[in-house]
Amino acid sequence: SDVCSSDLWGVVFKAPSIVQQPHNTNAVEGAVARFDVLLDPMSPAQFQWRRNGVAIPGATNSVLEFQPVSLADDLARFSVALSNSYGTAVSSEAILSVTPDRVAPRLVQVENRSARRVRVVFSEAVDPVTAQSVAKYALSEGGIVESATISADGTEVILGTAPLAFGKTYTLSVSGVRDRAGVPNVMA
Repeated sequence: SDVCSSDLWGVVFKAPSIVQQPHNTNAVEGAVARFDVLLDPMSPAQFQWRRNGVAIPGATNSVLEFQPVSLADDLARFSVALSNSYGTAVSSEAILSVTPDRVAPRLVQVENRSARRVRVVFSEAVDPVTAQSVAKYALSEGGIVESATISADGTEVILGTAPLAFGKTYTLSVSGVRDRAGVPNVMA
């Protein structure tokens, strides 16, 4: 039974009441799995998402964006515990199905940032060991790659180069960079 209360304006608040439960979802390894729950507007609540019954630190919104998904997350059960001053509720469990990543990373963008910096954007997070190996990069027209530094999210690499000539067109070749899949996919 729900406990109800009203404030001075006649609005009735009650224990958390779920209108839409989280749904089962599929995600590719390395991607984001999204779960959400919809509450009755008259039952505002605090949220705590759980994976296999264990609270996920920091997962306290109505939407959970669980990432990066790994093969170990296949068939994991996600639910959310709700509470307010009138009571508590727990959603049903939603099952996550994970598909292995079988696609190699690809270049999305290459941008000359200055005479000595080139920004490289990949289609997905890449392995820091291979992505930071200068041997994986080659510039045409005699350009020299001197360093490679990966971003925190693993999708970008900043290449430090010997000075590049203004107005000259360079082509960047990248090979041997792996993604972060359980069985890594390698750029040809």
